[in-house]
Amino acid sequence: MAVMGINGQSVEENDFFVSGKVYCDTCHCGFITEASHYIPGARVAVRCMDEADNQIFYREEKTDDNGVFRIRVNGDHAQDSCVAEALSSPTGCNTHAYTNVGPVYLTHNNGIRSNERWTGPFGFKSNEVLAVCQSVMKQYTMLDETAV
Repeated sequence: MAVMGINGQSVEENDFFVSGKVYCDTCHCGFITEASHYIPGARVAVRCMDEADNQIFYREEKTDDNGVFRIRVNGDHAQDSCVAEALSSPTGCNTHAYTNVGPVYLTHNNGIRSNERWTGPFGFKSNEVLAVCQSVMKQYTMLDETAV
């Protein structure tokens, strides 16, 4: 049965929505800090492969002004391997970081009743580490005090 979605499009009951955020890792530490910011316009894709490693689903979207993506995936993919991946950033923060791919489980055969799936956050590294990162890393005790 189809229902009307937020944007007026028909949404099937077995469609899924994969959401997450894309951020700029300005401290090159591999996680979000107070010096990080979210990236608008980053390209993100969801890809599903069948057991024979054939691509059976692919959809790409861009993040909104807050760095959030939401990608609609048609159908249940219980037997498939699906991932979300941050592909590119339109900003100077565009070097792939450590966290650019994440699995997504697009089935109701796993006990999750909701059609919403979250993954990420995905990060890109800035070209240079910000000066403020030294004090930020001290908060996480990730900076050797003797190296300062």
